[in-house]
Amino acid sequence: MVTLQGVALVNRFIAAAIAYLLITMISGYVQAWIAKKLGDSTAEEAGFLSFNPAIYIDWAGLLLFLLTGFGWGKIVPINPFYFSGRFKRFELFFAYASRPLVNGMLGLMTLAILDMCFGGYALTLPVPAFFAHHAASTKALKSVLILMTSFSIFFSLYSAVLVLFRIFLLQLLGPMNIAWYEAELISTLLAIFLLILFANQVEYVLSFIVIHTELFIWYWWYTAARIFGFLSWYQ
Repeated sequence: MVTLQGVALVNRFIAAAIAYLLITMISGYVQAWIAKKLGDSTAEEAGFLSFNPAIYIDWAGLLLFLLTGFGWGKIVPINPFYFSGRFKRFELFFAYASRPLVNGMLGLMTLAILDMCFGGYALTLPVPAFFAHHAASTKALKSVLILMTSFSIFFSLYSAVLVLFRIFLLQLLGPMNIAWYEAELISTLLAIFLLILFANQVEYVLSFIVIHTELFIWYWWYTAARIFGFLSWYQ
C-alpha cells in the first residue's frame, strides 16, 4: 500500500541523490581540471575529467548522505611529485584546496537561490508569486537545493579538514618516503573519524554559518529589491 510517508521518503531519496551527484561531480571535475592545468594528470588518467557522475561516487559516503544528510564523494587523486615548478608548494596547496573552495561557492550560490526564490533554507522568507503558484514543482526544486546547500557546505568543511591532514602528513612523513596515496587514505580516515566524533559540534557550526550567511544574503537582496523595484515580484 502506497502511503504519503512512503512517497515523501522516496522523494527525499531522489532529491538527495540528485544533490549528491551534482555537488560531487562539479567539485570533483573542477579539482581534476585544476590539477591537470598545474601539471598533474593523475586524476585525468583515473577518469575524473568526465561528466559521468558515477565516477565521483563514494558508495559509503552516498549511503550515509541518503540516511543522515552528511557524506562525502570519491577523492580526486593528486600526486604531489608532479608539481615541480617554482611555486610548487603553492600550486599543490591550490590543487588540494580547490575542492573545498568550489563546494563553498556552490553552497553560497544554492543558498542565495533558496533565499531569493524558494523561501529560504533555515528562515521563512517571502516567495516570488511565480513560484508560489507552482507549489509542486517549487517544493521539488526546493528539496534538491536545500540538500545541495547542506551537503556542499558540509563537504566544504570535510574537504578543508582533509586538505590540512593531507598536507600535514606529506610534510611530516615526507622524509619517511610515505606514498602520496597512503597519505590520502590516512587523511581520509582521520577526517571521517573526527567529523563523526564531533558530529554535534560540526552540525552546530554549520547551522551557525548557514543562518548568518542567509541573513546577510537576504538583507542585501531585500535592499537591492527595494531600490530597483523587485519587491513587486513577491506576494
